Amino acid sequence: MSRSSRPTPPATVSAAVIAGFTLQQAKARTRSHPQDALAWKSLGYHQYRNGEIDQGRANLQRSLALDDQDADTHAMLGLLEQHQGDDELARNHFSRALKLSPNSTEANLGMSDVHAKAGGYDQAMACLDRLSPEAADGLPALTRRGPLLFSKHRYDEAEQLFRKLTERQPRQAEHWNSLGNALRALGRLKEAYTCYDKASALLPTDPVPRSNYLTSLHYDPTASIDTILKASQNWGAMFAPAKPAVRPSPIDKSAQRVLRVGMISDGFRQHPVGAMTTTALVLLNRYGIELHAYTTSSVVDAITKRIMSACASWQSISHMSDEALAQRIRDDDIDILIDLSGHNTGTRMRALTLEPAPVLVKWVGGLIGTTGVKAIDYLITDRIESPLGSDAQYTEKLIRMPDDYICYLPPADVPAVGPLPALRNGYITFGCFNNPTKINSALLAEWARLMHQVPNSRLLLKGGQFESEYLCDQITRILTGHGIDASRIRMEGHSRHLDLLATYNEVDVALDPWPYSGGLTTCEAMLMGVPVVTLPGPTFAGRHSATHLVNAGMPELVADDWDTYRKRVLELVHDLDSLATIRSHLRDVLLHSPVCDATRFSGNLANALRAIWARYCEGKTPAALVLGEGQAWFEDEEAPRTPQHPDPGTTANASEFNFTFEGRIVTLDHGGLLIGSESFPSLNKLGTLTTVVIDPANRLQDISSLKAEGDLHHHAHLALGDGEKAILHACLDDSLSGTLEPLPSPQLLPAFRQGAKVLAKLPIQTIRLDDVQGLSRVDWLILDDTHDALRIIEGGRQVLDSLLFAQIRIAFHPLHRGQVSLDAVGRALGVHGMRLLRLNTPKHSSYLTQTASIMDPPAAQLLSADALYIPDEQKLAGLSQNQRLKLAFLAHTMVGAADYASTVLDTIEPGMAHRYLRAGRWMTPASTARATASSTAAAVIHAPALLRSTQLHTHTAVGVPLYNEENYVEQTIRSLLSQDIDDVRFLIADNASTDDTLAIVRDLVGKDARFDVFQQESNTGAFHNFKFVLEQTRSDYFMWLGGHDRLSSNYIREVTQRLDEDARVSMAFGMPYSELEGDIGFMRAAVYDFSAKAPLKRYLGSVAELANCTIVHSLFRRNHINDLALRQVISGDHVFISHLLWKGHLSYVQEAKYFRRIFKTRSDSASERITGKKIELQRAPFYDFYREDLDALAAGVLTQDELAKAQAWMRQTLLKRFGP
Repeated sequence: MSRSSRPTPPATVSAAVIAGFTLQQAKARTRSHPQDALAWKSLGYHQYRNGEIDQGRANLQRSLALDDQDADTHAMLGLLEQHQGDDELARNHFSRALKLSPNSTEANLGMSDVHAKAGGYDQAMACLDRLSPEAADGLPALTRRGPLLFSKHRYDEAEQLFRKLTERQPRQAEHWNSLGNALRALGRLKEAYTCYDKASALLPTDPVPRSNYLTSLHYDPTASIDTILKASQNWGAMFAPAKPAVRPSPIDKSAQRVLRVGMISDGFRQHPVGAMTTTALVLLNRYGIELHAYTTSSVVDAITKRIMSACASWQSISHMSDEALAQRIRDDDIDILIDLSGHNTGTRMRALTLEPAPVLVKWVGGLIGTTGVKAIDYLITDRIESPLGSDAQYTEKLIRMPDDYICYLPPADVPAVGPLPALRNGYITFGCFNNPTKINSALLAEWARLMHQVPNSRLLLKGGQFESEYLCDQITRILTGHGIDASRIRMEGHSRHLDLLATYNEVDVALDPWPYSGGLTTCEAMLMGVPVVTLPGPTFAGRHSATHLVNAGMPELVADDWDTYRKRVLELVHDLDSLATIRSHLRDVLLHSPVCDATRFSGNLANALRAIWARYCEGKTPAALVLGEGQAWFEDEEAPRTPQHPDPGTTANASEFNFTFEGRIVTLDHGGLLIGSESFPSLNKLGTLTTVVIDPANRLQDISSLKAEGDLHHHAHLALGDGEKAILHACLDDSLSGTLEPLPSPQLLPAFRQGAKVLAKLPIQTIRLDDVQGLSRVDWLILDDTHDALRIIEGGRQVLDSLLFAQIRIAFHPLHRGQVSLDAVGRALGVHGMRLLRLNTPKHSSYLTQTASIMDPPAAQLLSADALYIPDEQKLAGLSQNQRLKLAFLAHTMVGAADYASTVLDTIEPGMAHRYLRAGRWMTPASTARATASSTAAAVIHAPALLRSTQLHTHTAVGVPLYNEENYVEQTIRSLLSQDIDDVRFLIADNASTDDTLAIVRDLVGKDARFDVFQQESNTGAFHNFKFVLEQTRSDYFMWLGGHDRLSSNYIREVTQRLDEDARVSMAFGMPYSELEGDIGFMRAAVYDFSAKAPLKRYLGSVAELANCTIVHSLFRRNHINDLALRQVISGDHVFISHLLWKGHLSYVQEAKYFRRIFKTRSDSASERITGKKIELQRAPFYDFYREDLDALAAGVLTQDELAKAQAWMRQTLLKRFGP
């Protein structure tokens, strides 16, 4: 894909917009004339241009408060927000400016950029068409129109415009590069090379023209492999930093921990990258891989949302410098960074050369061969894309996947496959829907030979460039020169994607181009039942079709030379019945092949990532890697390795939480339940257990390997008990052997009668648990049900005092005499301070006697279950910190009781439980009536344009601004999860908290579709965060919820209903309650009577009475504040409430409750919380805010005398209340 050298220049504000004021003049004017909107506008613009963004924004907004009909001020705010990367806010400001002044140059240019970035090329062009003739012919407009013409496939016009720009600015490298792109699209490669050379000569440090030149070489049939490799290396060398970068080195270099994998791309959408990665990416979390996306596109479609759902964080980076991006990746602690841009739009190759992650990898996305960038360690390919022996063509080490190097995602609504067109037409139609740049004269000559061998055949070519009359004439001229009549050639331009797919129903056989083959296009042809014949080119880019065909099970369609190419086509078209059969089955063949097998591919990809990470952890340099069936073989190793992934169901994220305790967990396993389990070998290897196994029946035979791998002590022919001699009943089924005698056969279920036969009665010595030498304590006790559990417990009165966890098998349908009951065990362990947690691993038996012929026979009878016991509250309180850590580890590791483990951790250290829950992303959020269960945490959004709340209008919206609320935010979010209303959205905006606030929110929210979770890049202060959640939602009603407050479960439904039912009400609020250190009381100070009929009386009444402003959290009508520009002033909530009271009434809803948390002391001042900075806000702006708001509201309502009187009274009242 062609790329421009630099982003389109920002729209510039003319001198007239700032009325000729210098910065100093503007400052002086605002002091002497504070009501002069033009002066504030000028000052704000100057500050914005000087990089004082916050001050510039505030003063431009102040100008709007004085004159909100000024289109230029709205346009300037749009430019500011656009510069800050907030396209949605920019769009709002430009839209307002254009309503006021439809022909505004600045607003139209800015809005054109917003539309173009979102893929709205027609809307962007319409903005440029509204410009005056003079502005339309200006450089800012022309530099926008050219790329738009290119994007709309109007290449002839784009060429003419770019030539015009090179004439006007012959030393502007960008224009030459853009002209080269237009020429390349028209197939004029030699002319394009000249333009790229010119651009590079003018700006030698710009890698973009070199990238476009390198890409063009892959289309050129005359370019040699050596030429392409040299160009790749030269391009890669441009990114080498002057000073070698130092890669981050993570503290935790555990090979099996959860990996944080970052991805950079412009293609997380309907795009080749999205089509070739999405289905695999969304499955990686099951392998302990946590994804973090860095996107340069603001487009949000179904694929975007699907990828977002699989990501732990989502960051828009289009506004970031390469240095800022690299630092962000470092701050995010990314382990493996994958580039999915390459030579495409949005490339951030320079950021990669800053080496911001321990391991760097190149995968799909502008991948045409080696990047030539030495900083990149690995390139993901396969055996066909990169045949053995081709490694010298790459600067990266190759990871060869066992199947295809991509995983194809077909479109959601793909057209049906139609019948073979040849049967209807009476002639064969060949087709090629690839990028027309891939079609060259050498290729057309070979196709002409083929068409001569298939008389009356047709050729259908489709692509955006075919809208160029020049290109169509050129191709027609070449083919007719080879004797193909023009009537046999059909060329079509751009169409919607689904229409393009439907056009395959007019094609019998697809012809792959050369030397640059099809990729996604080949998959689409097969999806539509059309076989593709290919001749692989000499480079990676030339072998895409070959790998897709081979992995789809059609290697015979891959030719070795042109003669074979034509032979394969002729074999297909000379047997139409066979071709029709292929057509009817090809889609199924593709969809069931490795090309589309997301489960298989994601497992292989996870193995590759895990293998290269393990190698990094071992301190080894990158090496070529070949993937096989579950194995990874590095070229310098003698044998393959089997990558080991963490179990997402039982293993917390080691990069974020580790169970670290002193000493081992002393485990006593009587009967071998633990050591015989599937989980014991891996648990044994951890080195956390000292396991004592008492094996009375000698069931455990070969355990030498287990002894070698862990601290294991095995004692056979010995039983725990009361110290007396006992009888061991050896049964036919040795799992039933024990010191308890089996019941008589008639009392047993039929399935156990044979196995319970006693073969021998053997004397055996028992020993009291307290008498076992060297065993001073037992942390974890496991007892089976074939021995007397009560006697064992009674024999350990001293040893079991330190017991942390007990697992006792209880027989609910006894098989032996004297088997203990659940109640009896509970009483015996209760002496040691233990209580029942739950029953685990139940076992059932079927009453059916003949089950061999029954698939999954029903089994209704409960036989047994493991009763799990944990310390009661009194015992837990007396445990040491080390014991509690061991207890939490056992609850987590052995039974997955994450809720109990987190409760124990919470008693050790504040925040530890939340770190644990954050690490275990496999946990589901709290179960509520309306919460959506999920196994992953909510994605974090960093770009406002990606917020769903800006795209979906709801009846009610709730904004929750947060900053360092880890101690209370759980109750806040749970109260939202419990809300019993549908048409509502919640926007959570974390103000760059330094604690675990964000992690807690993400874990609780999960995938509840009503929530968006956003994180600011830095602490912008409470004011800007409150303003952000208001501006980034679309709704009829809105409310703010404090980050430490909570609501009754019916709250939003009740207050929404109040606004729905009574149009006089502007604010609806529940009954207020305060919560101070656990004490809850009714908050009378937050209840007011503002019921006066006249708006002025309500307004002035609030000026006099408002003290407790809890009602600022009321649900209010959004349209009642359309004429209020919020300001960052002390006590600004007073003005906000008064403004709403002018518009309507405050109504309290008895059925709803609002709980506001009160703090005795705060470490920061109100000004610091509002601004996020160590500054103190002055009172004067607050008074100005009140005065100007009343002026605006009273305009046309009060007489001048009435307004002056009201203003004087308000001024006096405010000074009396708040001081000067």
